[in-house]
Amino acid sequence: MQSDTLILDGERIPVSSSFKEGKPTVARVMLKKRVVVPPYSVVRLPCKLDAPMPSDFVVESLGTLKVLMPRTVMAANRDPLVCFINV
Repeated sequence: MQSDTLILDGERIPVSSSFKEGKPTVARVMLKKRVVVPPYSVVRLPCKLDAPMPSDFVVESLGTLKVLMPRTVMAANRDPLVCFINV
């Protein structure tokens, strides 16, 4: 498989990405305070970024959380709203 092609159900889909200055923009996502998510619950929380995101962006966990955090797609120049799930 070529690195710029995704094969889905036998169909080849070209994939490309481009970043200004040749590298992606990364920002830390911060909560205002510590939050406890009760068992079998979902919590949605507004967050702040430590750097501006000039285009649409994806918020995702580093995988170190004890709860689930689905990826979230956000519009440019907006503070993210993230979801935490304790199953």
